[in-house]
Amino acid sequence: MPKHSALLGLACALVWSSAAVAGVPVPGFRELEGGYAKSGGTGEAERRLAEAIPAGTGVGDAQAMLIGAGATCRSEHRAPDVRHCLFHQYSLADGAADDIRWAVRLDAPGGHVRTVSVDRSVDRHGPN
Repeated sequence: MPKHSALLGLACALVWSSAAVAGVPVPGFRELEGGYAKSGGTGEAERRLAEAIPAGTGVGDAQAMLIGAGATCRSEHRAPDVRHCLFHQYSLADGAADDIRWAVRLDAPGGHVRTVSVDRSVDRHGPN
């Protein structure tokens, strides 16, 4: 009997720790842009994404979380352990049409996320 209690306790601890991680939301486009506006860099976005998608997360789960936050995702045929996800939006906030992209890269050897990295790019269309 004591062995069963220990196993049940371990199983409950794993479920609760997974639920705690799942409670950290993946930031969407607006949150990523808001953090960029405050800090002027991608560090805050990378920190928040790594918190929401910690190392060891299954790549399918990570991809589903990013899609749920508004990204589109694809795998790379030449590198099956890599997933690319993209948050994309147009902005007219400063008088020019800006095409803003947040690219999220999931390095997931063996099907589990090892690292999350981000890059932000802006294409300006029209007057500056």
